[in-house]
Amino acid sequence: MIANALILTIAILLALGFWLMGELKFFIPYKAVLLQQYGTALLAFRRCAVFERVCSRICRQPQILSQGYGQETLSPRQTATHRARRTARTFD
Repeated sequence: MIANALILTIAILLALGFWLMGELKFFIPYKAVLLQQYGTALLAFRRCAVFERVCSRICRQPQILSQGYGQETLSPRQTATHRARRTARTFD
């Protein structure tokens, strides 16, 4: 589930980044000044804040990421029994 959340988060962040590159063209003449003075702080804030928000929103909605949403969870003993029955059915 975490892997799915990370993949979806990365895809959303890439899409957001490409969209912002198109919207913020007017900053091009000021790029050198802005990056020189605020580059490190901007990069650290962007990475931390945006990734945390997108990933947390995705993790709050597990029905989007998991096809087994709503199924009951089994104890380890029940899981082993279920797995043994399923394996026995495949050889019949």
